[in-house]
Amino acid sequence: MMKFGSSLLIPVAKRLEGKVAVITGGASGIGESSARLFVQHGAKVVIADIQDDLGYSLCESIGNKEAISYVRCDVSHDSDVQNVVETAVDKYGKLDIMFSNAGITGNTDPTILSTDQENIKKVFEVNVYGAFSCAKHAARVMIPAKKGSIIFTSSVASATHGDVSHAYSASKHAVVGLAKNLCVELGKYGVRVNCISPFGTATPMMRKWMGMTEDREAEEFVCKIANLKEAVMEAEDTAQAAMYLGSDESKYVSGMNLVIDGGYSITNIALGEAMKKRGIGESSARLFEQHGAKVVIADIQDDLGYSLCESIGNKEAISYVRCDVSCDSDVQNVVETAVDKYGKLDIMFSNAGITGNTDPTILSTDQENIKKVFEVNVYGAFSCAKHAARVMIPAKKGSIIFTSSVASATHGDVSHAYSASKHAVVGLAKNLCVELGKYGVRVNCISPFGTATPMMRKWMGMTEDREAEEFVCKIANLKEAVMEAEDTAQAAMYLGSDESKYVSGMNLVIDGSYSITNIALGEAMKKRGIGESSARLFEQHGAKVVIADIQDDLGYSLCESIGNKEAISYVRCDVSCDSDVQNVVETAVDKYGKLDIMFSNAGITGNTDPTILSTDQENIKKVFEVNVYGAFSCAKHAARVMIPAKKGSIIFTSSVASATHGDVSHAYLASKHAVVGLAKNLCVELGKYGVRVNCISPFGTATPMMRKTMGMTDDREVEEFVCKIANLKEAVMEAEDTAQAALYLGSDESKYVSGMNLVIDGGYSITNIALGEALKKRFT
Repeated sequence: MMKFGSSLLIPVAKRLEGKVAVITGGASGIGESSARLFVQHGAKVVIADIQDDLGYSLCESIGNKEAISYVRCDVSHDSDVQNVVETAVDKYGKLDIMFSNAGITGNTDPTILSTDQENIKKVFEVNVYGAFSCAKHAARVMIPAKKGSIIFTSSVASATHGDVSHAYSASKHAVVGLAKNLCVELGKYGVRVNCISPFGTATPMMRKWMGMTEDREAEEFVCKIANLKEAVMEAEDTAQAAMYLGSDESKYVSGMNLVIDGGYSITNIALGEAMKKRGIGESSARLFEQHGAKVVIADIQDDLGYSLCESIGNKEAISYVRCDVSCDSDVQNVVETAVDKYGKLDIMFSNAGITGNTDPTILSTDQENIKKVFEVNVYGAFSCAKHAARVMIPAKKGSIIFTSSVASATHGDVSHAYSASKHAVVGLAKNLCVELGKYGVRVNCISPFGTATPMMRKWMGMTEDREAEEFVCKIANLKEAVMEAEDTAQAAMYLGSDESKYVSGMNLVIDGSYSITNIALGEAMKKRGIGESSARLFEQHGAKVVIADIQDDLGYSLCESIGNKEAISYVRCDVSCDSDVQNVVETAVDKYGKLDIMFSNAGITGNTDPTILSTDQENIKKVFEVNVYGAFSCAKHAARVMIPAKKGSIIFTSSVASATHGDVSHAYLASKHAVVGLAKNLCVELGKYGVRVNCISPFGTATPMMRKTMGMTDDREVEEFVCKIANLKEAVMEAEDTAQAALYLGSDESKYVSGMNLVIDGGYSITNIALGEALKKRFT
């Protein structure tokens, strides 16, 4: 339990001292706020922008020529980005932070029918290709240095969907996909990669998008639709997040999409209310025709297309039209052909796609390859949706289905272009489902696991289906079954039929639960060490702290070692006993007059046997009494105090087990998922009172609880084990990393962060070790 004054993170030391940063889009809005904050905290900053007057004016207003400079840079030009990175390195000798923040909204009309191909390309050139360039050139410098932090500005549109343009939404999903995939590649070099997704902020870009001239007008609009009341989202909130992610305080945070939206994205409050594979394709064509559908096949493989029609033999039911989906007029033609022939269009299955260059490294990324992948996988999907929608909207019915990929749900050794494109498709589908739902049109995705199709065999360098299937079976989570093209076809038939008449906005992942496993998870726990580290850190930064625990000797000893009787005290508290929690909250309020932060960190692992057959009911109950019911009690009694005060921060310690799955006990894992669900639901309820609720999910940390769980006696032994299975190298996860995250979430610097599960695992939870290992064995 912690009590704070006005601000927690007092700059006792400059938090970016000695670091060099490049900030794109740095001349105004979020970029400007970040540049000012970074310089205040000791960083050397190079602003990259196309707004020359604003850039030079900002440098002049800061007044420290040694610390800040401006370089003109259009991020859609790879050479401009290369130049700004080289300028930073030439001037300061290194690059520690790349904040890829430049972006545009493009045409803000949110309807698919008004979507313009040139506008889509422009949005992606800046928002996505620009991000690729920033990452690539930063990586050239950071990889040899074995350290660095790459940060992207995405958007709340990456976590929610509604009346924003489809191009903008898909581009921001792509950026998140890129960040997650990059974090897997660059982790081995000690380079961290994260995203920030801010809510609506009164920046010049947002005012222009909203057609408003005053910050106050934009802020009033945002506050009206916000979940979190008693606070206003500002550019500095994103800047503070960027500072945290760029600093050593977040040294084990990687692969994170830090959503700063006051819990908006996890509520069901529509923005619209406020704004008024071929193998898969063939299998689907055969199955659809068998079940009575009239099918028009669209492809560029003429011989195979005509051959398929001939083999099916029903000329009335199936036909072939040549169609390159990257050519909008081709897609328009195939839709018109279907309507001319059959009088309507009920199902659009946008299944065409390419992998492009399969080299998964950012340094080998080629701009032309990226563009080609996106032209087919993303722009082609836009065209399919647009022309289908023209027919379906007047009919007030229809089903649009996209083929995405398991790469939209997991990350690793696939090319960044392919991964980002498939994330973009999922984002497009979710955004479209919001727009088209009002017309009775459903929009969904299918994300299949590796399937022995011609495209996959080509990608894997294999000639036989059997060889591809054996490879897939080897890395699969679900045994005794083989993923086939027909599995995706069956999913498409379901989503196209009336059987799924109320399914929309779904990404149906067909992977035998591969995407939610992480085979290397030998264990990753934490706890009392985290509580002690947090108590020490909070007190150092000016908080009054009440420690609540059942380990009396350790509690009193910690208070004595800190030595500040006015600032820290101990109260015995078993969190599974509601009256104990009530007592500790009342003690804090009686002593200090208020409660600003509740850090619900107590937890147990219970029986660590991971098998369901060994699960014991009493053990389950005990784990849930401490980990879940205890969290409920902490939140309940804290809320009693915070609601009348119209402010407060409730923080739960969950676990990396809430974001990945493997050899941990089912009781422990389920309890930690429950805590995350509790936090997200609470954030919706308490937001109206100005109370923020968040989770922290740390990776394996050498704490007393983890040592006991692992059967180890030495911290070093635990750390060696954790480092061995970790994604992020050149760093060791420590209890203080979780304490630093708690400090950030408890402070005013995170005043607009709510509903977040901040996973501190160096990108571990978004990798799938089995795929990487299997690919390495095959190709090395």
